[in-house]
Amino acid sequence: MNPAASHFDANLAALGPRARALVPLLLAELPPELETDEARTGEPTISYRGVLLHSRYDPRQEARRFAEHSGVGAGDYVLLYGFGLGYHAEAVAELVGDAGQLVVLELNRAVLSAAFHLRDLGDVLHRPNVWLVTAGSEHEGAVVLHDYLSGVFANVPPERSRVLIHTPLLSVVPDGYERIVNALEVIQLERSAAVVHRGNSMTNLLANLDAVVASPGVAEVLPALAGRPAFLVSAGPSLDEAMPYLAEFQDRAWIITVDTACDTLCRAGIEPDFVVSVDPQPTSTEHFPLDARPGGTLIFLPTTAREVVARFPGRKVVAAQTGHSIVSAVEDLIAAKGVTASGGSAACVALDLAVRYGVSKLFFVGQDCAFPDWKVYSANLARNRGWLGEADRFSSLEVRHRLVAMLAKIVHVTDRYGAPIPTHQSLYSYLRELERIVQACPECEFYNFFSRGAAIRGVRDVQLVEQVDELVPTHLDKRWAAAPPANAERLKRAILDRLGMDDAGVAAFSAARNSQRPG
Repeated sequence: MNPAASHFDANLAALGPRARALVPLLLAELPPELETDEARTGEPTISYRGVLLHSRYDPRQEARRFAEHSGVGAGDYVLLYGFGLGYHAEAVAELVGDAGQLVVLELNRAVLSAAFHLRDLGDVLHRPNVWLVTAGSEHEGAVVLHDYLSGVFANVPPERSRVLIHTPLLSVVPDGYERIVNALEVIQLERSAAVVHRGNSMTNLLANLDAVVASPGVAEVLPALAGRPAFLVSAGPSLDEAMPYLAEFQDRAWIITVDTACDTLCRAGIEPDFVVSVDPQPTSTEHFPLDARPGGTLIFLPTTAREVVARFPGRKVVAAQTGHSIVSAVEDLIAAKGVTASGGSAACVALDLAVRYGVSKLFFVGQDCAFPDWKVYSANLARNRGWLGEADRFSSLEVRHRLVAMLAKIVHVTDRYGAPIPTHQSLYSYLRELERIVQACPECEFYNFFSRGAAIRGVRDVQLVEQVDELVPTHLDKRWAAAPPANAERLKRAILDRLGMDDAGVAAFSAARNSQRPG
């Protein structure tokens, strides 16, 4: 197929003023590693370095199936990686219609140039709600993609947004764009999870409603943290090394733990002051075994697993999560109780709340965000103890850790020595969120205590107990009190009215959801 009979100029004209940013990045001639061919339908198809990017039989039909199976509907906001020859973008744009938005990212400039030369793309390029993005470097691509996502996708609920990836095109991204590729896959995972857990989140909100209105909020309780040091405990492998020393600081600093590490601390005789639980899934209850009574106070979100909120025996404090697709409908009604702008993991929420309410020094413990020596969890974790009971000469504990670590896509970050260390995509996203929170709070000092995992930008490494001993006071008064919330019943009625439900509707909805929930 001869680019001499090119559609290049007509396609640029279809883009109008938006073409100005693309012109310098498009190639005048197609490179030799890109092979053109003709599908059986007579339409062009291409391969790049031996990878077939579109069907040799019917590329339009292939694209239509891709779009239909994606779940995209009219009015959705879609980020699509992979423009290719434009077939998939055309099919997705047709489903999105005029009410939605489509941002298409293509980092392979040779492939994008081929599309402009080989096909008439006017039907998709002339649409004002279709944005075609490319870049000459990873930094430029990250900036441009951020601008589009924060602009076009601002305030779009998860059920209305989609991240789609045309896999063959992701496999031919040029070298040097690895972080963008990983970020795209992480976004896809996070948005899929938000949609999957939507039903759980609504049921949890309704089931937790009495606790939400009757509990004090973080805005009333957490000012006690102001100007004080705190330890934020997670369940990574390095918790094992730090655990023997934590008890020394129990009366000298606030101890905040994620729910995953709660049982481990309690069994070691360390009573956390606050336990943060945010997961909407009922499996979170495994962190609170019946034979262990967690101490301290539970900090929960309205959408936290209802089993955890009901089961926790101690005091409870609630925080609203801003921008949550379920809670946003009633966020203004409960915002006075205090909010968190973070999400994804209990550690991110705990860190956001700690710095929001003024801790002076924060020590990360067990916050590895990676797999040192291919270990996933602390050896003292309840889940790890269960694996220990199942271990035999054919399946050791070390093998079980390695297998669990490799279930999801592995990416590499750097440890405190600058050496590569493996981690999951989800942990990578949590690491970047932790770094974002740290960088936004220069008035707080951050330390990583006995970490063997990923380096956290803006956080100093501490490997000696003597160093911590010099940074915390000899004693800390950790008493706090909160008055029972006034007008709890009135608040509950206001929330139900906003959701368009009454007590009978809540009961019916919860019964239907519970019948689908694993026991």
